Amino acid sequence: MTPKLKKGDKTVNILTDGNLNYIRFMDRKEVWVLTTAHGANSINTGKTNPVTKEPIVKFEAVHQYNQFMGAVDRSDQVVSYNSFKRRTLK
Repeated sequence: MTPKLKKGDKTVNILTDGNLNYIRFMDRKEVWVLTTAHGANSINTGKTNPVTKEPIVKFEAVHQYNQFMGAVDRSDQVVSYNSFKRRTLK
C-alpha cells in the first residue's frame, strides 16, 4: 500500500513497466494517471503563481488533457458546479 500524500504535496510516484506509466501526485485532490502515450515529462505552462511568482509546471499528460478536453467533459464540469440538492414544494 502506498502512503497517503499530504495536501499541497507535489511528490510523484512513477512506475514504468515497458510502455505503461503510472503517475500519482497531489494537486487539490490526489490524482492518478495511467498512460501509455505520455512519459513523466514536466512542461512549463507559461503561467506563474500569483502568490509565489514561481512558474507553474504540469505533467505532459495533464497539460494535454486540459488542452484538448472535449465539450462533453466541459459540459459535465459546468453541470456539476450548478447542481443543488434543494427540493421544491408547491
